[in-house]
Amino acid sequence: MSRLTGRGAEKATLRQRLSRRRAILINRMERDTEIFHRIVMHKKYRSAENIFIYISKPDEADTRALIRHGLKAGKRLFAPYCVAGNPEMQFYRFQSLEELQPGGFGVLQPEPVSRNAALPSDLKDAVCIVPG
Repeated sequence: MSRLTGRGAEKATLRQRLSRRRAILINRMERDTEIFHRIVMHKKYRSAENIFIYISKPDEADTRALIRHGLKAGKRLFAPYCVAGNPEMQFYRFQSLEELQPGGFGVLQPEPVSRNAALPSDLKDAVCIVPG
């Protein structure tokens, strides 16, 4: 039984680290897929016209597939617009992922155009997807 030293030990350590990362990534992809399916099959989501949704950061459950699904299904999607130092959130409608721009916290968000601002009436038939 030979022991690895020097470069060989570094490579073995790197391979182990990458293997753990791949396992985490596969588990995360499975989790994201499960979350996606649970949401799109839920009767509240299926009947909702309006979806208030966060735009996921890399360390959160990925919402991009859910956003694409909602847009394709003809749902009206709204995402938060945040201003650094302001605790209030405004929601604005968006119609494609390409419309979203990095905001004050580095999170993608819609442009704050008044004609796309969410109205109280938009909450009537809505589902809100939040991280956590």
